Amino acid sequence: MSDPKPVSPWPGRWALATLLAAIPLVVLGGLVTTLRAGMAEDGWLQPEGYWLWMYPLEKRMVSLGRFVEHHHREFGSLVGLLSIATVLATLFAKAGARAFWIAFLGLVAVSGQGVVGGLRVLENNPRLAFLHGVLGQIVFGILTLVAILLSVRWRRSELPRLAAPVGMAWRAKILLGALLIQVTLGGWYRHGHGHTAIALHGFGALFVVWWGLQVARSLRKASKTFETGSAGALHLRSNALWLTGTLHLQWLLGATALYALFALSDGMSGQHISRSEIVFSTLHVTVGAMLTAVVVWTYLWTDRLDSPTQGS
Repeated sequence: MSDPKPVSPWPGRWALATLLAAIPLVVLGGLVTTLRAGMAEDGWLQPEGYWLWMYPLEKRMVSLGRFVEHHHREFGSLVGLLSIATVLATLFAKAGARAFWIAFLGLVAVSGQGVVGGLRVLENNPRLAFLHGVLGQIVFGILTLVAILLSVRWRRSELPRLAAPVGMAWRAKILLGALLIQVTLGGWYRHGHGHTAIALHGFGALFVVWWGLQVARSLRKASKTFETGSAGALHLRSNALWLTGTLHLQWLLGATALYALFALSDGMSGQHISRSEIVFSTLHVTVGAMLTAVVVWTYLWTDRLDSPTQGS
């Protein structure tokens, strides 16, 4: 029996590099909103007549808001370049049409997000700021999907399917949908300052945590159908651990950020921004992106595992 065709690791490596570069992009984006610094720098690709990467250091250091906003844009351009490199890697590695279109999906998502961010600056449009914030979390999820589907582990994986479904995949799909609603409500509050949004976001958090724990429980249950110590069992238990830990951390950060926002600061519409709000609100946004990545990872693998074995 001939060996399987070798799988090039380069598309997956570039996709992973893109995802990792998107982490500081999310952190800086969260800081921009927390500091109310969305318009701290004039212009888009050529702020004050300078090309983005050639912007003088002394101008970057004028204020914390400008520093954060400028480097948010620079990391955005870096993620865009890495997305292009991922697409090119699929071509040079002859990874096939499916891999190319997966990488191209990531490039389109990043490019669209960049255009929305640029228009938000050029038009000074709060509605586009809200859209840009929500899309940022969604794009991070898409980049996670691209990194997983282009990885050697996914493309070579021969993990056995479950003999009978245990409901992991549909539970994970509902969790992903609920999380996207949560992202929208959180963005609505941070950019629109509505008390209705923060109330709905709070109730939604209760559902996401409760339902996420049900998903983690189904993962642990499914792991017992595999032989102890097997790749399938270890993968599902690891996924359950990540999901449980990220859910609890995000819930804790959300409660802390809420306290800092209203007890130590003057709310999103106020002038006073406490250090605690800066730290915990930004961490809440960042870990929210991490949770999105974990849920995407959970859904992809459970969808692959949680179906009856075909054939005899």
